[in-house]
Amino acid sequence: MAKIKKDFERKKFHNPLFPRLGRKKNPVNRWLIIGGLFVAGLLGVMILNLSGYFNIRAVEVSGNEYISQEEISNLIYAQMKQRRFLLFSQSSLIFFSQSRAAKALTDQFYFDQVQIKKLWPSRLNVKITEKFYALIMVSRTQRYYVDFTGRAIKLIDEKGAVVKSSSGNTQIIRSQASIDNRPLVFNLNNDAIKPGQMILPNETVNFVDELHALLKSNANFTVSHYSLDNLSGKDLTMITQNGWKAIFNASGSAESQAALLDLILGQKIQDKSKLKYIDLRFEGKVFYQ
Repeated sequence: MAKIKKDFERKKFHNPLFPRLGRKKNPVNRWLIIGGLFVAGLLGVMILNLSGYFNIRAVEVSGNEYISQEEISNLIYAQMKQRRFLLFSQSSLIFFSQSRAAKALTDQFYFDQVQIKKLWPSRLNVKITEKFYALIMVSRTQRYYVDFTGRAIKLIDEKGAVVKSSSGNTQIIRSQASIDNRPLVFNLNNDAIKPGQMILPNETVNFVDELHALLKSNANFTVSHYSLDNLSGKDLTMITQNGWKAIFNASGSAESQAALLDLILGQKIQDKSKLKYIDLRFEGKVFYQ
């Protein structure tokens, strides 16, 4: 019988109960590789940034009606002069902060919504959703757009004029108030007003808006403007282009007072040229002269 020769050189003496000893990975090398990749990426971005390829060359604005494109663009250009992360100019599309610009526009102009998109390699698209304004308030000879919450949202320029192009090269210049056709309300107390300030109760704004719409569609006279003795008061005076006035209670029903005005003018006033005022503030009673 042949003897089996044992190969003691191949024999394994590893104990499976103990972990196998192997080469230890050096964590320092791993972090060096990560750090090197980060630095290389940062240098690449800086080189691209310095090349000017991603410099913002155009700002496109859409959705604006009451706030001009120039005003919106100027605020964007002002931010482009600032730095981000202390090192990088925001004139580069790479480092321009959309959220910071959107907040600045909302804080400045009280927009309902602002969306800013980067259009690579060198354009910004700014989409605006403006708050609808209910009326124009005049105080201390200055005019302000006022939204439906009663907030003054913008100071209108002194002339309040806009230029609209027509056919050919003709340009039509008209007042913003006449184009927007919103009610004009004078603050007779001449309070100081700042954009962003709540100046009128919501109830008063809604009353003026509803009354103006009713008179515009049903009345046989033309409204010139309205006035308030003070911003918190409820006595609203309407002045017609013929000079006579009607005084309303802004805490009451606009529909019922407009209907009563129409009734008085139709049945009680024979000669409107001699009419001075009609007082509708007191329920069940009407005074006129």
